[in-house]
Amino acid sequence: MTWHYHCPKCGLDVAVDWEWHTDEVTCPHCHHNHYAPTPGEDHEAYFAGEKWSHELEETVIALRGTTCEVPGCFSEYSTLVSRRPPALGGRTSVANMVPMCATHARLKGDRDYDEWLNSLPPDQRHQKVPEIEITFTSASEAPPDPSRAAPRPPPGHGLTHVQPLAGRATLPEDPPAGYRLILSSPFLAGPARKLALHYDWVMKQQGSGSVILLAWPATEPPALARGIEGLDVPRAFAEHSGSRGANGTGRLDLELPAGSKGLWVAAVLLRDSGGEPALADFLLAATD
Repeated sequence: MTWHYHCPKCGLDVAVDWEWHTDEVTCPHCHHNHYAPTPGEDHEAYFAGEKWSHELEETVIALRGTTCEVPGCFSEYSTLVSRRPPALGGRTSVANMVPMCATHARLKGDRDYDEWLNSLPPDQRHQKVPEIEITFTSASEAPPDPSRAAPRPPPGHGLTHVQPLAGRATLPEDPPAGYRLILSSPFLAGPARKLALHYDWVMKQQGSGSVILLAWPATEPPALARGIEGLDVPRAFAEHSGSRGANGTGRLDLELPAGSKGLWVAAVLLRDSGGEPALADFLLAATD
């Protein structure tokens, strides 16, 4: 299967064999070295043809759930279908695929999803209504013991703002040699007072590497090319090491300076110290 996406440097189309998508790629247009995005990182990237990887299917299901996409149908999905079919220019991408039960997938065929849904009779939309069993009992329960109730969190300690970061921000310059940009995304400081990064890491070779989380005001981009260590911006990092195939999980928390407001940019970078580190999965969120 061939995986297509836009080069992060020049924006032109790049095609790689999916079997090698985790290896470093050189753009054939601008010769920029980079790593291809995963389906979860780029929802517009697509497979040539109508076959897809399990990573793409997992991303679609994580976004849309395991129930058939057709309103009124409660059946579990059995396959993915294209909202806009390939014959009309649709692509096998996260943005264009939806989960659907076998019955509705067969009824839809190669038609455009929205046009087909508008023409679908009401009796063909409802396939399975979930069964709810209600039982009545005459048994009485003792009132709960207040002393055994779960303690309430202290005032001011409950999260009221959580924003997963999924947008994309363009950096004014590339990171220095030895560093690889994983994500650069805008967010609003003020409602958010810190960043939280959860991730799974893996070493492709024996050695070590670092995961780095940075943040700065969008109007004051740092000079990344001069080196990460000398930057006067909020940052957090963690180092991991091991033999080839070593893996684990990690978390970074980054507090923003008091009074931070307006549009900021968060960036996640990897530093290679001989281990060719990679992030298998990650979630970056802005919280209060």
